[in-house]
Amino acid sequence: MNRIKRWVKIFRLKLRVIFILLILLILLDQWVIWAFKEQIKGDGVFRLKAEEKHVVETYLDQIRQDQGRRVLFIGDSVMFGSASKSDHETIPAYVAKMAQKRWPKERIHYYNLGFKGLSIGDAYYLLKRLKDKNHPFDLIVYDVNIGWFTDNLINRKLILELYDPDEIDWKALSLEAPQKGIGDFLDEHIMKYWKFYHYRYLVNQWIFGKPAATKFREEVNHFYYGIETEEKKLLLPWYEKKWDDKFKGDWKLGRVPYDTVQWSYFDQLFALMNEMSKESLAFIIPRNHELLERYDRIDYDEMEKVKAAIRQVAERNQVYLTDYEYLLDSKLFSDTVHPLPAGNQLIAKELINGIEELGILTE
Repeated sequence: MNRIKRWVKIFRLKLRVIFILLILLILLDQWVIWAFKEQIKGDGVFRLKAEEKHVVETYLDQIRQDQGRRVLFIGDSVMFGSASKSDHETIPAYVAKMAQKRWPKERIHYYNLGFKGLSIGDAYYLLKRLKDKNHPFDLIVYDVNIGWFTDNLINRKLILELYDPDEIDWKALSLEAPQKGIGDFLDEHIMKYWKFYHYRYLVNQWIFGKPAATKFREEVNHFYYGIETEEKKLLLPWYEKKWDDKFKGDWKLGRVPYDTVQWSYFDQLFALMNEMSKESLAFIIPRNHELLERYDRIDYDEMEKVKAAIRQVAERNQVYLTDYEYLLDSKLFSDTVHPLPAGNQLIAKELINGIEELGILTE
């Protein structure tokens, strides 16, 4: 009899522990959801550091659910702000801050959808995920990087994972359709309901600044071998770094083929921008000519030809295009292409002036 009573007590204790754990998990899940939404305030500050499917999907959902006036910034690492440590020092964050000062009565939300390594094809498929004919953006801003005309059409396969596999013509993209495994099944049918697991990469981002395993590996490399990460190097001005080993091959900026699928997708991207927004604006990104010329890596005649072709695409799709190639002094770069925070601020000022000329955000 005593043994039965003892087992009953143990069973009750275990039930209490399980109940408390469940309550804690529910509270933790709710906190993660709340904390994520709190970061996305439509002030242009939040950016996608945690590059993981669920985080990207949730961010896109937040943008879709915003039924107010919206400005979307989409582009590669220049728009993301790879040479800026602070989220407040990116082009979208500066534009949002300046716009709020210049037009204080306008209630507009600004979203940074800059993505490291976002190619032309990636940008098209990422933007398409936000398509809603009943609620267009007030403005879409895209940064045109000529380098992507000679690179992969699809550089971030993660973007295609946001779609159902049947929605993508994988053969046309010269890619193999992903095969679902047990991990995908668990993720789709079980783990998606556990928000703490769902946003695990984002939680790692909050705690470590990046995935825990990556952070640990970087710290070990730095401590034992003195190796700095590329992210940290990007925060430094270019003239404090060595470049002799960086410029290999015989490439020159501006020399691009014109019969590739990249141009077709570029046209489709600009058409989609026009379709999804009241106004669309694109800018050709600034370049560090001092560094490019030092290693003879720019063909100015070809640059003018490719920019003329870009203007034709912009005019055809009614996208306002501006050229910032010569906007910044060389000292404002981290490398040949990424502006430091002061450079981002100058780009933002030019964008604000362009937006004001177009009368886009003032009703």
